[in-house]
Amino acid sequence: MAYEKAKELLDLALLLASSRYGMSATEIEHFLANKGRGNQSSSALIRQRQRMLNQLDELFGPALEMSIDADDGRWRWSLRTKDLANLPLIDPADLAAIEHATQILSRLGDRDSAERLSRINILLQTTLDARRRASFEVDFEALRDSQTIVAQPGPQIEVSRDVEQAVSEAILKGRCLEFVYQNRDQKVRRSVEPVGVLLGPRKYLIARSTNSPEWADANHWRMDKILEPRVSDQPARSMPEGFTLADHARRCFGVFWREEEYQDVEWRFAARAAVSAANWRFHPDQTVEQNSDGSITVRFKASGHYEMAWHLYQWGDAVQVIAPKALAKLVEGYQRADFTALP
Repeated sequence: MAYEKAKELLDLALLLASSRYGMSATEIEHFLANKGRGNQSSSALIRQRQRMLNQLDELFGPALEMSIDADDGRWRWSLRTKDLANLPLIDPADLAAIEHATQILSRLGDRDSAERLSRINILLQTTLDARRRASFEVDFEALRDSQTIVAQPGPQIEVSRDVEQAVSEAILKGRCLEFVYQNRDQKVRRSVEPVGVLLGPRKYLIARSTNSPEWADANHWRMDKILEPRVSDQPARSMPEGFTLADHARRCFGVFWREEEYQDVEWRFAARAAVSAANWRFHPDQTVEQNSDGSITVRFKASGHYEMAWHLYQWGDAVQVIAPKALAKLVEGYQRADFTALP
């Protein structure tokens, strides 16, 4: 228990030292709640935060700084010290986790991110002193080789470096991006205002067309279909107030987005599938209701009827689409009764 508490204190110190603007009381308590073992009351989290900040104050003195955020008036804590740089903060499990993340990104076709992670892994290993390196490498290799990534079917599509670099440059500089888009049977020249990138089996550029009104929503462009990218000198307009890439992604089931399909979704899973379905996270904002007959009802709001239909097929006749009606019609006749296993 003493070791766990010391590790939590060290992890908090690292967060405070790495945070540019410091952390608020709420953010520290959120970190402690995620670290906690079991549910903790808000009052217990407040006491834990106060205790740990007092301990850091005793350890680091004036290096633990408090300041008031000019925007919201809340206190923020930060740690301005170089002492942590001399501690052996990396363990073999950290590098093994980076190695596995590198493999996942590589299989997703995100070559650039995979190579960057691999480089970070190498750089971290160079920080080890010679006395620890031999035993460290043995443990790292044992952990790395004891786990492997499950091979799953799906698209294996790589995006060209030119496209990756042009998209990143346009986003960072706040400029428009021009390119030729390879549609089904034709090539179309486009000019867009990039917002960000959705990562998954395929990479999608989220961007608004430059000829769209300022209030218009963003569209999705498959990055492997982008040709001849060029960052223009034209500044990109800001998206409507309140827009965030994370919120936009939550409006999609997977990556499919169509404004007219953004509706309330309701699926009822039969009692025989209830346990399996209850363990699934179909959407970040889903709610699950237990029904009196043993079935469960899952509700959320999203777009992407085709991707929903492809997913629902594997549940056979163990799921009923209550809403939207267009999705219910799309899966009608394709709900098999002879599947002997559930996803």
